[in-house]
Amino acid sequence: MNEDFNIWQQESMHAKILKQFNTPKSQGGFNRDGFEEYPKLLYMAQKHPLSNKFYVALAEDELSLDRTRVLVDAQQFNRSCQMTVDSPEMEERAIKGGWRKSQGEAMQYREDESLIQATLSAHKNYEDRNMSERAKEESEAYERVTPGHVAEIPEQPRMRKPLTEEQKQNRRASLAKARAARGKKSEA
Repeated sequence: MNEDFNIWQQESMHAKILKQFNTPKSQGGFNRDGFEEYPKLLYMAQKHPLSNKFYVALAEDELSLDRTRVLVDAQQFNRSCQMTVDSPEMEERAIKGGWRKSQGEAMQYREDESLIQATLSAHKNYEDRNMSERAKEESEAYERVTPGHVAEIPEQPRMRKPLTEEQKQNRRASLAKARAARGKKSEA
């Protein structure tokens, strides 16, 4: 039993509560009966706010040079890298979202993801050499506002110039000719 339990008298309320916490659930206590898989802790590597390197946990707070301000709170950072799941379904959803079962797996996942992203970015840069000047300018503008590697630039909708009245009449006339031609073919 617990050392604290021996200090208190056996009949005291404190001793009875300690005994409940040390008794398995099957016998009416609060302690588990054996191994229970859930709740389970999952991990995700996050970027360090100052160095932009990936970490799963920090050992201590980072202070300013004059030691008056906390620049990075280690507990808060560590909480952002951990997630508790209570069921297999929650675990499956979390793993699809990038969470991993161990800290090593979380770091490896982030390294693999950044390698894939860097490879895609390198392919994009290689293919950019065949682009027109206007397309290169658009690509550079998008890359300036986007942090990290850019593997693909989303297509931007183009604004068309409005048609003049003469162009509209020409289109109507050509559509009328096409309909008339189709009508003659079906009669024949």
